[in-house]
Amino acid sequence: MHIMLLGDFVHFKAVGENGVLWTTEQIAWDGMRSIHIDCGVLIGEAFSSIDNLWHPFEVDLRTGNCKGGIYGAQIDRFIPIVREED
Repeated sequence: MHIMLLGDFVHFKAVGENGVLWTTEQIAWDGMRSIHIDCGVLIGEAFSSIDNLWHPFEVDLRTGNCKGGIYGAQIDRFIPIVREED
């Protein structure tokens, strides 16, 4: 399978012959660096404006599943999300 990988300052998206295959959730607050691919995994560092540090992340290029990054961990810690109970 051939994919085109697109990225901006905070997410990645994979596009195949029939359209978008997946889009990651937000990975960084404001930028990513040191991006490379190794054995089907996109590896890089995500910047956090909150602690002014770079945090490692990995994205599985088959599924778009992301491990690491910083946005999700910090947004849950600093901005409480109220969820309605069923």
